[in-house]
Amino acid sequence: MPEFPFRLSRDEKNEFCRLIIDKECIVVPDLKYKQHEYNTTNNIEEMMKLCDEYVGFYITHKSFQKYPLKISDGVNNPYFGFFYSIVARIGGPCIHLDNFSYKENLTQIKISPDILHHYPDYWKEDLSWNFKAPEELKILYKEFVNYIRKRTKPFKLLLKDGKSYRTFYISKLLIDEANNKGKKLILWDNVLPI
Repeated sequence: MPEFPFRLSRDEKNEFCRLIIDKECIVVPDLKYKQHEYNTTNNIEEMMKLCDEYVGFYITHKSFQKYPLKISDGVNNPYFGFFYSIVARIGGPCIHLDNFSYKENLTQIKISPDILHHYPDYWKEDLSWNFKAPEELKILYKEFVNYIRKRTKPFKLLLKDGKSYRTFYISKLLIDEANNKGKKLILWDNVLPI
């Protein structure tokens, strides 16, 4: 599964959301819905508010969407109550953007990477057959990745297993901000050498 971990500054994330909207993408917030239907948005302010709440997005486009996204039959959760949600890999296809945390204090900026990804294949809603991610989806995904790469610096970090490395792309503006404030920039528990 193509997966791209990154962290942009807030202004850059705003511009990235604007790019998604300018490309006329269909943006579906990954929420817990009270109704058996999902919402779409093409509003930059709403997208940024949802990003601040660590809500992800399913991003599709008329050039490659073959089926509606599948919404679950509903879940009764003791913490959240009853809700519906999007079922990954059924319908679409789509690109998924996960948004994660950013915390700043007097000495450090602690970040978790956002993740942009898509699956290699998807299922028709009735699960009768699956289909490969179309070229149009892959092209748009690569365009988004290239947009982010131009604004970031790669960091290769050793993972918890002590054997594997993974590259994360961190905003050059965020690095400058941490340096200008004299703060450590921390990705999970790793202090980045900035």
